[in-house]
Order: sequence, then structure tokens, then C-alpha cells
Amino acid sequence: MMIPALFDQYEGDVLPEWIDANGHMNLAYYVVLFDYATDALFEAIGIGREYKAATNHGTFVAETHNLYERELLVGERVRVDYDRSAGTLVCYHRHQVNDSPYIHIGEQDITAHVNFSALHHWGLLNGLECCGFTNQAYFLRGLGIAGQLKNWEQECGSVLSEREKTRMLQTFLLDMGNKFKILIQYKGMVRPRLSGLPFMEPLA
Repeated sequence: MMIPALFDQYEGDVLPEWIDANGHMNLAYYVVLFDYATDALFEAIGIGREYKAATNHGTFVAETHNLYERELLVGERVRVDYDRSAGTLVCYHRHQVNDSPYIHIGEQDITAHVNFSALHHWGLLNGLECCGFTNQAYFLRGLGIAGQLKNWEQECGSVLSEREKTRMLQTFLLDMGNKFKILIQYKGMVRPRLSGLPFMEPLA
């Protein structure tokens, strides 16, 4: 049986008896939730109850590590997933990378893997022409990011240090510049000439 890289087949509710005197779920019951989710995973990969009964083999926990990033309240719906790092979800907060969409809610960018060749293909089948495909570094250079930073300083009355400028340019042009891709499609109009597309990449 093929198991997806992100296994998230267990969902449950926070029960009233799991709530402590502070009004949120007691830390012990996080382990209970994880244990229920582990049972679901073991059943899916064939080492669940039937396997144990047939072979007299089983598993045991040698060590656990929990990081409590936010509280859970009574009645909330919980989904437990495994191996998110094997997926493509990436979050960015203040130029730092993490893989949790549940922290810094509303304050971070969240990205996922996209098959741009498929988008291009299905776009053509639905009347969308390709205006251009490039990466973030080329796109921002085409838009004149250096000049934009200077204009921002003048408008805000704030002067960025050379270190801050270097860090921003490194983040946008180097760290994320080649990772983020940009596909622009259009329909029902003359092909637009966009300043952000002076440098383009081939689209397979």
C-alpha cells in the first residue's frame, strides 16, 4: 500500500475531560492524541492490531519530544499529520523559514510546490496564453528592486543601513530568488509588455 508523504488520516475532538484548571488541554493528552494518530498510521502500513495478533510482534515507544506551540481548547477539531518535512509546504516569517502554518498566523507567507508545466498546459487548453515564466530574482530585478528600496526610504523617512539592504537583497534575490517561480498568463487581450519579465526561463 502506498502511503502519502504527508499522512494525516487521524482527526479527533478535544474532549471536556482533557481540559485542565487553566481551561486548555492538559499536556498529558497531547500524547494521547499522538498515540491515537500513531495507531491509525500503523493500521495503514500493516503493523496494527492484526499484525500483532498474527506475529506476536509489536512496537514500543523509546522516546518522545513535544513542542507546545499553541493551546487547544475543548471542542476544537484536531488533525495529526506525520512527516510534513517530506511535503512541499514552506512558511516564511521575517526572513526565517519554518514548516508550521499554525504559528505567526496571518503574519507569514506560505508556499507549496506547484507544477508550472501543468498550469501552462491546462491554461492553454482553457484559452490562457503564457505571457512569461521566470523566477523571483529576475522578476524583482526587472521591476527595479534597488530603486524601489530607495523610494521606500524617501517615502517613509527611514534610512536602511547597508547591512539591512544587503540582507533584504540577499533574501529576495538569492535565498528565495531561485526558489520562487512566477508564471503570468493572460486571456482575451493583446499580450501585455511587463517590466518584470525582461529575463525569462524556459517552461518545459
